[in-house]
Amino acid sequence: MTYEGEPIKNLARDIKQLRNKSIALVKLLWKKHDVEEATWEPEEAMREQYPNLFTATENDKRTLRRLANDYVLDGEILYKRIKDLELLRCVDVVEAKQILEEVYEGVL
Repeated sequence: MTYEGEPIKNLARDIKQLRNKSIALVKLLWKKHDVEEATWEPEEAMREQYPNLFTATENDKRTLRRLANDYVLDGEILYKRIKDLELLRCVDVVEAKQILEEVYEGVL
């Protein structure tokens, strides 16, 4: 006799890099289990088996639209709009490190 669990929530997503390919994984919370017992599963298989976990609710869509209103995409550059309508440029980790090195060059 085996127990077939049912996932109730998609907690996270990650990409596992192998030598020749990438595998998308999702961390699932299972019914009658604690968060500590959540497992990483292949996303493709879980999308086929449990498509309801990957569809956005109307509330999710509304929240995403509200949050997206704070951002502006100009070409390939993403900006965050702040209260006084100024735009702050969004940068990734590499670019942030480079900026900090330039700012603090010669200070240390």
